[in-house]
Amino acid sequence: MSRMEPMAKRRDLYQPFAGSLDHIAVSEVMTQAVICVRPRMRASDLRTLLLEQDIGGAPVVDDDGTPVGVISQTDLVRDSASGDGQSRVEDLMMPVPLTVPQATSVSRALALMAYENVHRLLVLSPERRVVGILSAMDLLRVVARVEGFAVAPLRGGRAGVVEGGDHCSIIDEEARRRTGA
Repeated sequence: MSRMEPMAKRRDLYQPFAGSLDHIAVSEVMTQAVICVRPRMRASDLRTLLLEQDIGGAPVVDDDGTPVGVISQTDLVRDSASGDGQSRVEDLMMPVPLTVPQATSVSRALALMAYENVHRLLVLSPERRVVGILSAMDLLRVVARVEGFAVAPLRGGRAGVVEGGDHCSIIDEEARRRTGA
């Protein structure tokens, strides 16, 4: 599934939103095809994955699919400058992921991201599983639409190797080797 595919509860991305950001749930504007990674993944493999998938970061989940952190390109750049090349995701990730429930308003999410100075929030189901990611770009798009501008959907997919997750595609080194990805 890509961002370009219409979702049952997702509004048409070409149409402006009417009303305020308080009346739009993050589930309507989040990226739904999320790639998650495991804590033990090598940083070098993650670098390759982020480039291949054209993404800036990923949720880090444990064996149960529960989020335990977030890793970004910035974390990898810091590691490249000071690391020995043997780092794992768990060594570099932000270990306290910032999360919001699906029903959270866009205005609350904007406020949280600005307050915490982060570029993405994990969107969780009631079962605390990652069902989406809300990026700064997702929010810029919705603000433009609220202001009446037509904004096209992002080009390109966000497909990944599914490994035991109902909500996000969980990618680890073993799954990549098995599938040749």
